[in-house]
Amino acid sequence: MSKETQIKNSAIGPAFLLGLGLGMMLRSRSAHRQFQGQTALVTGGSRGLGLQLVRELSRRGARVVFCARHADEVTRAEELLQAEGYQNVHGMVADVSRPDGPHDLVSRISRKIGRLDILINNAGIIQVMPFVHSQEKTFHDCLDTFLYGPLRMTQEVLPGMISAGGGTIVNIASLGGQIPAPHLVAYNAGKAALAALSEGMSVELDRYGINVLTVRPGLLRTGGHRNALFGGNPSQEYAWFSRAAIHPALTVGAGEAARRIADAVLDRRRTLSIGWEAKWAPLFHILFPETSHSLTSAAEKLLPGTGPKRSVVMGEIVASEAPPLSSLLQRIERQAVKKHQSTRFIANNAR
Repeated sequence: MSKETQIKNSAIGPAFLLGLGLGMMLRSRSAHRQFQGQTALVTGGSRGLGLQLVRELSRRGARVVFCARHADEVTRAEELLQAEGYQNVHGMVADVSRPDGPHDLVSRISRKIGRLDILINNAGIIQVMPFVHSQEKTFHDCLDTFLYGPLRMTQEVLPGMISAGGGTIVNIASLGGQIPAPHLVAYNAGKAALAALSEGMSVELDRYGINVLTVRPGLLRTGGHRNALFGGNPSQEYAWFSRAAIHPALTVGAGEAARRIADAVLDRRRTLSIGWEAKWAPLFHILFPETSHSLTSAAEKLLPGTGPKRSVVMGEIVASEAPPLSSLLQRIERQAVKKHQSTRFIANNAR
C-alpha cells in the first residue's frame, strides 16, 4: 500500500465519523423543531387528530388553545392532557359550524390569551350512508363544518395576522375530496369545498406573509368511527367502515400524521398528503378516470344496500349491533379509542 493510499484511508475514518455526527445532530434538531412563543388554536381538538395535534404543538413549545362543541369533552380532554404533563393548553367550548361560533371563540381567545399565530381548522363530521338516504340537511351539516366554519374562522383571525405581518392557517381536508369515496358523498363534497377554499386563500394571502397549508390525509387510525354518524342500514354501514378505519394496512397513525403536519407548518409547505393512498389514488383517478370509476363502482356494490330508511345513529351506539371485530382489530380499536378519546356516551356510562 502506497503512502498516499495510507493517508487517504486514515482520513476516511474521522471524515465518516464527522459526517455521521453532523447528520445525527441535524436530524435531532429537525426532530425537535419548536414553536416557542407562538399561540395555536386547534378546532375539534378534544379527540382524534385534533387531540394529537394539541399534544404535538404543546410538546414543541406552543401555547395551545383547543375547542369542541361539548363541555364534557373539553373537560375530559383537559384533564387527560394535564395528567400527561401538558400544562400550557386551554380548552374552550365552541361550535365553529354555527354562524356566530367563530367570532365568539376568537373574541374570547383575544381577551384571555392574545393574538393567534397558528389556526388549524380541524373540526369535522362524518356521515356514512348511501346517497339515496342522504337529505339536504346532511350536506348542510358538512358544508357548515368543513366550508363555512373554516371560512369564518379565517376571517376572524386574519386581521391580527395581517397586522403582525404573518401567520399560519392549516386546513385539514381529505383524500375524500379528491376521489369519490362511496357512501360518503356529503363528506366528500364538504372536504372538496374546503380544499378549493384553502388553495385559493393560499395564493391570495401570500402577500401578507400568511402561509396556508392544505392537508389531505387518507384514513387515520383515531377510533373516530365511534363518533361517526351512520344511516341507511346503520349496523352494516358501521361494520365495513369501522374495519377500514382501523386496519393497519389502510390507515396512518394519528401521531405520525400530527408530526408531519407540525413539520409542514415549520417548513411553510402549502400542501401535504398523508398516507400512500392519499398520494397515489388521486393521480390514478386523474390519469385513468374511467377505470377509476369502474373500480370504485364495483367496490360500492359490495357495500350495504339501501334497505328500509332508518334514523341516523352514532357509531358508538350502533357498534353492539355490528358483527364483532377480530381480536387484533379489537385491540387496535381499544388502543386508538383510549389514546384519542374517541368515545363520548359509553365512556360516560350513558346511552
